[in-house]
Amino acid sequence: MVKRIIISLFGMFFLFGCSTNMTSFEKGNITSPRKVLIAAEDSAFKKKVVDRLVDKLGTKDWYFRIIGLNQLSKEDSGQYGAIILICKVSMGSIPSRVNTCLKKEQVKPKVVLFITSGSGDPLSGSIKTGIRGVDAVTSASLDGQAEKRADEIATQLIKRF
Repeated sequence: MVKRIIISLFGMFFLFGCSTNMTSFEKGNITSPRKVLIAAEDSAFKKKVVDRLVDKLGTKDWYFRIIGLNQLSKEDSGQYGAIILICKVSMGSIPSRVNTCLKKEQVKPKVVLFITSGSGDPLSGSIKTGIRGVDAVTSASLDGQAEKRADEIATQLIKRF
């Protein structure tokens, strides 16, 4: 019985506590005034959304720096006109490093939060952030939703410039 409990706890930690970070890369025109920082957890769905977002807005008039969430605290967010934070919700909460960034960011309107739910459960207003003044896009991690979510995020970015 104790063995089952330990295995269950380890499984929950692995499923809910572990996430990988998106590999860092840059795309676009670094001299553009439209600079966007994207800090993200890694998944095939999140990569697809980021790729479609970059393709949709193009790289001639935009600059994108994509990093893992683990690199967020090292990044100077002041040089970007918009910041996109991409993470999954786990047990009603977003990762603490996302909350920390939201709390420290002085100009909240430049932040867009993209929250996914791998299970497809609807995301409601019950997500715990305690932060106001941040636009959010939510989605189940379904491949068929990637284009629509990229469009929604693009709309939010265009409003910020």
